[in-house]
Amino acid sequence: MLFVPVAALAVLFSACSKDDNKSGGGACFADSFELTETDRRPDNAGGQVFLDFDVKNTSANNYDIATGSRVVNLKMVVTTTDGSKYETIAPLTVTSLTGGATTTTLTLAKYGVGKEFSSVTITKSCR
Repeated sequence: MLFVPVAALAVLFSACSKDDNKSGGGACFADSFELTETDRRPDNAGGQVFLDFDVKNTSANNYDIATGSRVVNLKMVVTTTDGSKYETIAPLTVTSLTGGATTTTLTLAKYGVGKEFSSVTITKSCR
């Protein structure tokens, strides 16, 4: 017979919660971050595009993942000239940002090696 302490079961169930909002996850700033693309550098030979952004925290609240703010993720869908679509999901590398402040960040979206970059669409979330 397998014996699992009750406290261990409580930890297992709380760690597997499907709804982060109910499990005490921090504030999501996805809707409070305004992204302005400042540079785009496609590398067709390497199948990737480097994207630079200004990130503005449009809220009055401070964003700080060290104090519980949820990580903002970027879903980037690259379309190549032949119509192929490639999806990359990556965390926004900004870890703290004062309410009303702006910073810069760099991210990378991948697509098929040897394909030719056409466009990218980006959505933000705290999934």
